[in-house]
Amino acid sequence: MTVTALIRKVYASDSKLLKQGAGSAVLRAAALGGRFVLVGMLGFFLPVEQVGAFGLVTGAVTIAQAFLDLSFREYTTREIVGARTSGFQARRIRDQMVVHLLTYVVAAPVIWWALSTGVLPKEHALWFLPILLIDHLHNESKRFLVVFRRPLLANTSLLIGRAAWAAPLAIIWLVAPQTRTLESVWIAWMLGNLGSLSLSWWALRDLDWRRAIRVRPDWGWMRRGVIISLPFLLSGLLVTLNRNLDRFILNHFTELSAVGAYNFFSTVANGVYAISITGQGMILMPIAARHWARGEWKAFSRTQRQMVISSFVATIGLALMTGLIIHFMLPFLRSSEVYRQYEAAMWVLMLGLVLSALANGVRLGLYVRRMDKGLLSSAIAGFVVTIGADFLLIPQYGPVGAAWAQVLGILALLVTRTVVWFLHGRDYPPEPPGRGGDTRSLAEDF
Repeated sequence: MTVTALIRKVYASDSKLLKQGAGSAVLRAAALGGRFVLVGMLGFFLPVEQVGAFGLVTGAVTIAQAFLDLSFREYTTREIVGARTSGFQARRIRDQMVVHLLTYVVAAPVIWWALSTGVLPKEHALWFLPILLIDHLHNESKRFLVVFRRPLLANTSLLIGRAAWAAPLAIIWLVAPQTRTLESVWIAWMLGNLGSLSLSWWALRDLDWRRAIRVRPDWGWMRRGVIISLPFLLSGLLVTLNRNLDRFILNHFTELSAVGAYNFFSTVANGVYAISITGQGMILMPIAARHWARGEWKAFSRTQRQMVISSFVATIGLALMTGLIIHFMLPFLRSSEVYRQYEAAMWVLMLGLVLSALANGVRLGLYVRRMDKGLLSSAIAGFVVTIGADFLLIPQYGPVGAAWAQVLGILALLVTRTVVWFLHGRDYPPEPPGRGGDTRSLAEDF
């Protein structure tokens, strides 16, 4: 059965869900298009060193968020889905925000100390804290919309916060050359996130917030949530460090221009990867979740295979096409000689995307079965291999070495997840139908 036939069969009785999936895919594609516009702007108009500074700041924001959110949404998602009243749902959201407020208070001195060590260029370090705070709130609010089955609004929020501001900023840069600075990017980014944040909370206005505010925070529930979320936190943190720590190691051993070239290519590669699995997360993912909830094990396995194959084929095609486009675009970039010097890094990163597409499919099967230890062990393996390879390869090979380190780490992730799957994940069912865990947070991660 083809992917198209599978989608038609499962969604035949739910045209609304199909329309939402297609609409979400379009919005995500638009958001990714905006990111491509942004990275193109940076390459065309700014020196490669400024592109490197942009990569360091965005990487630091991503890593810091992995610490701040504690992966608490994994706990809150299941609680909100099982709630019977909007007042209880609002209380759980309120309690999660209290947890985040406490982490801000604890983490602020640590973050300030880290900034004082020079991990970020001084002229951009002061922008870090406001960007981090607003971007984190934007991401959490968007995830609440996913939990409440508002995928179109969630992806509209993503579009506004991540990319909708890139096109207007590009026009401003074209007509006013004096505005071509990273400071204008930081301002536009924060304004986009504030707009997205406003949309998300407007969409949640119907919850019983008055009753939630009158009730005291549930400290016991929050403590349990932090403990339960720890495996998710460690696993997610290791994956985040895998994807972002290399640019800081690269900056330590080489120079900011090398970081800029690597950040340009890795941003393009990540965009290609996100596009290739958009259909997987927004259309096939709900199909797999429905089969699992109904106890249709063979259908679930068939859907999972379709997810892996479709994303694998899509990633190969998109990687080749995008690589060729970037190859012919390089001579027109402002610092073209630097980008052309490290072009091999882009093709190595594209190879990593293909392996990531396979690893993601295995991750679904492990997550639905709540095999958190398997996910954690694979994340540890990927992290150890990637960081070890970074320190071995970057000093000698620069951005190309960082790209190969990514490939080796993804390969370790794939192999470990596959081994866990063959040892423990093929027996059905490990739990009664409907208790495999709500998969909406997982769909959002795609």
